[in-house]
Amino acid sequence: DAVLVLVGDGPLRAPLAEQAARLQLPEKNLRFAGRVAPGDVSSWLQIADVFTLVSPSEGFPCALAEAMSAGLPAVVSDIPGNRQLIESGQHGLLVPVGDSAAIAAAIVRILEDAPLRVRMSGESRNRVLENYSTAKIADRYEALFQEALQH
Repeated sequence: DAVLVLVGDGPLRAPLAEQAARLQLPEKNLRFAGRVAPGDVSSWLQIADVFTLVSPSEGFPCALAEAMSAGLPAVVSDIPGNRQLIESGQHGLLVPVGDSAAIAAAIVRILEDAPLRVRMSGESRNRVLENYSTAKIADRYEALFQEALQH
């Protein structure tokens, strides 16, 4: 009953569409939303139940932080950039890079376990608010500037 929505665009879109056709995935279960305006991203996040970011490398994963601020539990690659935000089992689930079976199992686990999903949702949002809200970041910059002015 799940619907996979791929938001964004890039060089993998055509191969993914071809793979979906080969697998005969029903259109009702897969949607390629393509590139969306930055202001529309929050709308997509608000209708989601789980967020995935399974890339092999990331700096600071802004997309993950946005998803967490919307209260989404996440399934993410177990890489340093994602571990900055996600503690597996608390805010989402970390999976080995490229392990499609582990990715699928983690997504299904979150979708099928409503209490887990709700708990992770709240903890994800709190993590971002406590560490990356505008007020927190402004305070850090202010402290940095104060320190710089003293030297």
